[in-house]
Amino acid sequence: LTTTTTHAYHTPRERLARLSLPECAREMLNNCSMQHFTPSPSVAAPLLAVDHVYMVHYRGNDKRRAYQLQKLPQLGVNFTLVTGYDRDWISGHNRACMLTNSPRLDIDVGGNKTLDMHQINPAYVSQVIKLYAALHDMLSSNYASALVMEDDAVIRFEHLPALDSALRSLQNNYTIVYSGSYNPKGTDSLKPGLYLKNHENIPGYRGPGRMMPAVGCVLSVAGAAHILESLPIRAPVDMTLSDWRVPSAPQHRAWVFKPFAFTPGGFGADGLWGCDSIGCKPKPAAKPAAAG
Repeated sequence: LTTTTTHAYHTPRERLARLSLPECAREMLNNCSMQHFTPSPSVAAPLLAVDHVYMVHYRGNDKRRAYQLQKLPQLGVNFTLVTGYDRDWISGHNRACMLTNSPRLDIDVGGNKTLDMHQINPAYVSQVIKLYAALHDMLSSNYASALVMEDDAVIRFEHLPALDSALRSLQNNYTIVYSGSYNPKGTDSLKPGLYLKNHENIPGYRGPGRMMPAVGCVLSVAGAAHILESLPIRAPVDMTLSDWRVPSAPQHRAWVFKPFAFTPGGFGADGLWGCDSIGCKPKPAAKPAAAG
């Protein structure tokens, strides 16, 4: 009698090889420009449950870059800035590969219009391509988990130990964990704790798809693979990661953790990108020019 053992789990790299991705997409994502950094080994990592950190970065944001290169090494985890496919660098070939056959979703975006990525600002297309490139690199590098951040994120270091404990308690039983806020101070009506993202736990003001911000979230191999296989691009990055009306958004084993470890940044009183002790401040309005 001969028995055959089927292994349900494969390495992240093997999982990537099994995905149904267009060859042009594999080539694009594999060749996306990235900058890799290794922090000092003396830095104690507050997020031991995360293998790698990716930041989706627009190269024109010099102040954000300077700020993040001060803060990211404090995570004590190797990190990568995803810099390729800025909005000015997206070619017709790139659009044909990532957007061809992208259906117009029946999602109201105001003015009696529905969501159509073919007509949207190229900056939104760029963000999503960078997200896909980060997830592709995550699997090809054999990382079992990764934190993905936007470059306007402020890391709330005081909340990282609790997030780390929450991730460890899940024992990889997640596709994605959202720990980002739309509010610079991290305050909103969502309840604190670790809980599944479902209609009961997420209030209706998040919309029918219960959208969550992309400013900071942790993905497993299963979550990354699900999003990668959802090509073509159908929606902006927040919706791609979380809106249930978009096929890419994980609907199973998706969790929310609050207090939020990542909040959107702003320009402080000193004019530098970042956040002060009482919350992030908007960029001061420019003074009107004196009358001649």
